[in-house]
Amino acid sequence: MGFAAALTLGLASCSSSDTSGTVLSITSSTAGETDTETGTPDPHPGPATTFEINETPVTCENQTMDLMSTAFGAWLGSQIVPTDQPGTSYYFTVKDNQFNPCAELSWVTLEGPNGNPNRDPGNGTNFVDTIVFFNGEDLIRDPAPLQFQDVTSVERIDANRLTLTYRGDWEHSVTYSFTDGQLHGEEQLPTEQSENIRLDLHRAGPSATGAPRPFGNANYRPWDHEKSVGRQYSLMMGGEMITCDFANFNGVQVVCYSETSLPWPLMPRDPQSKAQDMANIAFLNFQADGNITTDAGTFSKPGTKFEMLPDDSVTRIADIFIDTRSEVVKIHDANLAYLLGVGVAEPVEVPSFQLDTSRHPTDLAPWEE
Repeated sequence: MGFAAALTLGLASCSSSDTSGTVLSITSSTAGETDTETGTPDPHPGPATTFEINETPVTCENQTMDLMSTAFGAWLGSQIVPTDQPGTSYYFTVKDNQFNPCAELSWVTLEGPNGNPNRDPGNGTNFVDTIVFFNGEDLIRDPAPLQFQDVTSVERIDANRLTLTYRGDWEHSVTYSFTDGQLHGEEQLPTEQSENIRLDLHRAGPSATGAPRPFGNANYRPWDHEKSVGRQYSLMMGGEMITCDFANFNGVQVVCYSETSLPWPLMPRDPQSKAQDMANIAFLNFQADGNITTDAGTFSKPGTKFEMLPDDSVTRIADIFIDTRSEVVKIHDANLAYLLGVGVAEPVEVPSFQLDTSRHPTDLAPWEE
């Protein structure tokens, strides 16, 4: 594929009456990948992490349905959901995506702090876990998702039963089941746990900016590998090896660099620079309108682990996707995209994920700050 070829990730789920299925223009993995500490400090040899399948895939009409395309996607854009406590919202990230549109009962584990947007907007350190349950494609809103101090595991017993183990002052397990159109299990919880804060899935969160981003599901991801932040990732850009810094990634800027060559045009050019001047450090900005600049020099690397990203694949790191299926690498999120190649450092049209948001509820009470 040439570097100018447009990447389209067709991820729209079909309706119950549409049997044509979902068409994708990339080769996608069939299960989620777990991050492992495979990197070594030097010289960037860490092997690629592989997928670990948590359960045998079950097929159904909408088996590739993305978590963002469920009713819960209404809160995934901002990752803020109101709670049943006045003036308090939950500022979450998806800790473990086990949503399975083909299963009678599946779940997603969320992690984050509670906060007030006017006082402490989700920047606390008191993180709690929340389990959101699904029956097939449908979000279970009753009973409302309950917060736990620390969920240590969720394990499947059979098609409609799960064991959730949580830790507070002691470790306790509860079996959840979905029968007769109802989620059961909370009656096993002690009173002090069942009275914890709950999510309010009848009120909207704040409006999200930018395009919807994909999350995949328990058995399908629209990318090949998933890695964690906190390290440097090296990759091949044609015949050149470059490294992108995710050890210091702040969600806004990705810095990529070469230690062996000057592969990119110098931008912006200094009035005193020559036309042939080149650069070895690229700054990719993913905030607002975005921009890309380059410079020549030595990149100060923190003492951290390195890992080599695989060729001919798409890897997700946080909300950033790195596409190495061409000699010119594409690095993008849901809103901005850049190309890096020998002699190439430029913005490009962002890939379209084409996520179906028709299941997002429209009858929610409005967001209140």
